[in-house]
Amino acid sequence: MKLIVLFTVVSVGGGTPRYEAYLEGKRAALRKALRTEFIRQRYHPDFFRKPDGGHLFDAALQRWVAVKATRAEYYYPTWSNFGKWALLFWAPTIAFCYFGLKSDMKFYNECKVGKYAYDHPLQRKHWNLF
Repeated sequence: MKLIVLFTVVSVGGGTPRYEAYLEGKRAALRKALRTEFIRQRYHPDFFRKPDGGHLFDAALQRWVAVKATRAEYYYPTWSNFGKWALLFWAPTIAFCYFGLKSDMKFYNECKVGKYAYDHPLQRKHWNLF
């Protein structure tokens, strides 16, 4: 008798905590409800009568759109947010200007000193700026 009870307990529980089994049951019920609602909306007769295919409501998409639409209402300006913005916007801009224009500034300064003539081949790319 003890062997049967032990076998029954192991096969039923499997080591899953009771709360996890409860949550899994809730997830299964939610999946079933969502599947039923999708089938009810998708195969409703009015869905086929409309030329555009009708309206299919998706709760997850509605939540996502609502979050995107109200993001500005729940934005809090903080120093951390300002730092992130400055790092993402100003740091690449300054780095690009510094490293991209450094060689040009060096070349312009050498032209001012007279190292390169006006018709030197290196100045050819600067002839038609405008």
